[in-house]
Amino acid sequence: MPRVYSLLFVCLLCVSFWGSTAQAGNTQQVIQAAEAAYYKGNYAEQYRLLGSIMQSSPEAEWRMGDMHERGLGRPKNNLLAFQSYAHAWVRGYSPGGNALDARRVYSYLSGSDKNAANNFINQIRQRYGKTVPVK
Repeated sequence: MPRVYSLLFVCLLCVSFWGSTAQAGNTQQVIQAAEAAYYKGNYAEQYRLLGSIMQSSPEAEWRMGDMHERGLGRPKNNLLAFQSYAHAWVRGYSPGGNALDARRVYSYLSGSDKNAANNFINQIRQRYGKTVPVK
């Protein structure tokens, strides 16, 4: 009987590995489709595609921050840009490997947006144990 359980365990590992590999492949395909939409100037489609994988892809989240910062397909919103950049950085994605995008956008914020950004930084610190370097 233990042999059956071992075989079952190996099968579950294989299915899990192939499933996560397929998901990663699908994520890359969606990012490529979003990039194609960007080059066509179809920002609404780019936003829709990135939004569909944002929870599973820090890169998509970073790209959403770029769209919010530049006002592509959405009204410009530096607070949402900061939150997207910071969260993507904490999750391990930032071109250049640093938090410069989050830091730059943070410097644009003032008033209630700055307070909201500081609250977001505290939430990240509590959830991930990391501090977003904004200064």
